Amino acid sequence: MPDPQQTAGAAGAAYAWHPHFPGIVARDDHQLRVSAWNAAAGVTLTIAGAMGRADGCVVPFVYTHIPNVDRSRSQQIFVLEAGVLLWCEVFGSAGAPIANQCYVRLELIQGREGATQSLATVLAGYVTANSPRTYPNDVVRRSVDERGTFRIVLGTAPGAGAEILETVPANTRWSLQAFRFKLTASGVAGNRTPILTIDDGVNIVWESGNNTAVTTGQVAIFNAGAGVQQSTIATLDVQIALPEPLVLPAGARIRTVTGGILAGDQYAAPVYNVEEWLDV
Repeated sequence: MPDPQQTAGAAGAAYAWHPHFPGIVARDDHQLRVSAWNAAAGVTLTIAGAMGRADGCVVPFVYTHIPNVDRSRSQQIFVLEAGVLLWCEVFGSAGAPIANQCYVRLELIQGREGATQSLATVLAGYVTANSPRTYPNDVVRRSVDERGTFRIVLGTAPGAGAEILETVPANTRWSLQAFRFKLTASGVAGNRTPILTIDDGVNIVWESGNNTAVTTGQVAIFNAGAGVQQSTIATLDVQIALPEPLVLPAGARIRTVTGGILAGDQYAAPVYNVEEWLDV
C-alpha cells in the first residue's frame, strides 16, 4: 500500500491526512476565528482547546474575547499551531448572559489579515456562564433554531403630547406576547382614543384599539395580549387584542397612534413581554 504522504504531496497530505488523530486538520496558514453577537453587559468569552501535532504532542490553547454589547457582530482571529483540532469549547467566563443573549460561531479560516476564507464551522450556538458550546460533541445551531428567551421589558416614556414608540433592536427577533401602557389625559377638554399600531418602519401590519375614550383628567390603562378579546375589565382598564403569534423582525415598531391627543397628555413607560432571539 503506497504511503499517502508520498502520493498526495506535502501540502495535500498536511491538509487531508494525519498519522495520529482524527479531527479538523489545520495547516500553518490556518487560523481560528470567533464571531459573537451579544446583548449582555460585562461578558468575556473564553475559547479553550487542544491541537494534536504531527509528532504526537498535544498542545493546549486558551484565548479570550470581549464581545460588543449592542448585538452587533464582533470578531477576533487567533493563531493555531499546525495539526489536528482535538477538542474546543467556548463559554462565558465573565458576565452573566442568559439563554439567547450571546451567540457564538467558531470557524477555521485560511489567512489572517485582509482577505480570509472560511474553511469549516467548528461550533455555533448560544453560550452562558454554565452552558458552553463544545467541539466535537455539539451540533452547529442557528440562532433561531430553538425557543427564544422570554423577557419583560420596561420601555421608554415619551414626552408630554408624544406617542409611545418601541423598536425591535438590530439583529433581533421578537414574538410579542403582551403590551401594557397607561395614558394620563391633561385638564384640557377632549376625547383621546389610543390605537396600538405595529409596522415595519413604513408599512402597517396590525392595528388594534378599544372604543373607550379617555377624557379630561382621566387615567386609563390599556392591556394588549396575544389572543385576548377586546373588552373592558373595569372603568378605564381595557383590553386590546393582538394576533397570535406576532413575530417581529429587527426594525419593526410597536407604537401608539392617538386620536385627539393634546400637548399635555402623558403616556407612561410601557411594559411588555416578548420572546426574544438574536437573529444572525
